This record gives sequence, structure tokens and C-alpha cells, in this order.
Amino acid sequence: MPGWLLLSLISMALVGTADLLLRRATLRGVTPASFMVLQSWFFGPTALAWAVATGSLRWSGGILFGPVAGVLAFVATYAFLRSLQVPGAQVGVNAAIYRLNLAVTAVLAIVVLGEGVTTTKVAGLVLAVAAVLLLTQASARRAMVSAGGVGWACLAMVAFGLVLFLYKVAVAFGAPPALLIFGQFCALTTIAFGYATWREGGVRFTGTIWTHAPACGVLNGSGRVLLAWALVSGEASAAVPVSQMSFVFTFLLAAPLFGEPVTRRKLCGLVAAVLAVLAFYQ
Repeated sequence: MPGWLLLSLISMALVGTADLLLRRATLRGVTPASFMVLQSWFFGPTALAWAVATGSLRWSGGILFGPVAGVLAFVATYAFLRSLQVPGAQVGVNAAIYRLNLAVTAVLAIVVLGEGVTTTKVAGLVLAVAAVLLLTQASARRAMVSAGGVGWACLAMVAFGLVLFLYKVAVAFGAPPALLIFGQFCALTTIAFGYATWREGGVRFTGTIWTHAPACGVLNGSGRVLLAWALVSGEASAAVPVSQMSFVFTFLLAAPLFGEPVTRRKLCGLVAAVLAVLAFYQ
């Protein structure tokens, strides 16, 4: 197995576990910006620890892409949360749109960076998109979908697709992966703290946030560092779709832990995800 694929798969598992914890925290009610602040305080040090452990504490101009990625990551998170708050919004529809950020990154990598287009890569991308659509399902009770919610979800999709694209550009300019992610933390935590102060009446760390945010920070920080490492040798149009199928891992854990129903549609989505990974492996 190529090293970039192994790193992408581990990143997928780590971020998928973090997504599960975030879902659990959301069900218990958390203030989004306060959660992001505490999570970032563990996200950044985790990335810095990776840099120290791997001896990659060296300056590179590519690190400057990190803060830009941090701004875009905040925009993506905020836009996605707003998409869920719009009256009439469907979580399944908006989540599917947001997860298609993998396609945004792949298209940018092919068009802008000139990454090759092969039959197996196209098949992998199609299967990855199919997995997203099958594993995120809209409610049959709502015939109408909120245009405002879809608009926010599209903004989130493009913003996070750009974040992942910048990872590839940054490592191509020589940015050490761990310090790139630390640079993202510096911008993200500053914006999240300012937003929590301005819009949420100050940072408030509840028991639920303390229980979930630190673990999410460590898992997400490690997952992003490993993805950036995967992009050092792997193409963004292949490594990113694999890592972004973290929702598959979340589904596998959510079924036994939360008792979420396992439908034929979701099983088809799981099969599509597995076939997508196999296609990228070729």
C-alpha cells in the first residue's frame, strides 16, 4: 500500500472519530464558537507536538498558507452551522453538500496543479461522491429544501475544499506538514475567540465542552497533520477524497454506539466508499 494512502486512511479514521464526538456534543447542546476555541487549544499543541517529534521545526514560506487555511476553515465551519439553523433546513441535504468538498479539492488539483486524470481516479471520485450521497439522507417528511440553507452549505463546501487544496500547495512550497497545521491553528483560534466574545457573550466552557472538545482537538489535529503528510507524496485529487470519507468511519461507529439505523441505502454507501478506496489504490 502506498504511504500516502495509508496516511489518508489513518487521517480518515481519526477525523471520523472526532466527528462522532462532535455529534455527541451537539446533541447535548454546546455553543459552537466556545467549542471551537477549546478544541483549537488542543488542536494547535497537537500539531506542534508532531513537529517536535518528527524534527520538522524549520521555517518555510509555505507555512504562511496555514493562517489562510485557518480563516477558510472558520468560514466553512460557521457556514455549515448556519446552514443547519436556517428554517426548513435538512441536515441530510446540507451535510451531503458540505462533504462534497472532496470534489472541489480534486477539481482544483486537476485544473490548477495539472494532476493527471486516469480512469481509476475518475471512478474513485465518482464512487466517493456516491458514498456521500448515499450515507447522507434527506428527511422524507419535507418536500421543500431551504434555499438559504443550501446556499450556506455550498459556501461551506467551497471554503473547506479550498482549505484542503491549500494543504497541497503549501507542502509543494516546502511547508513542514505539522507546522502548516499549527499555522492554521493560530488564525482559527484567534477568530473563534473573537467570534465567541462578540456573538456568544464570551467564551463559556460547559462540562459537555470540556468532555468532548479536547479529544476532538487532538484527533483533528493529528488527522490534519497526517493528511498534509500524505499530500507530500500523494496527489490531492486522490489523497483528499480518501481522507474526507471520514463520515464512513463515523457511520460505522454511530450504528452500535448511538443505535442509528443501518439501512440498505447506507450499506450501499459503505460499499461505494470501500470501492472508492480500492480504485485510488490502483
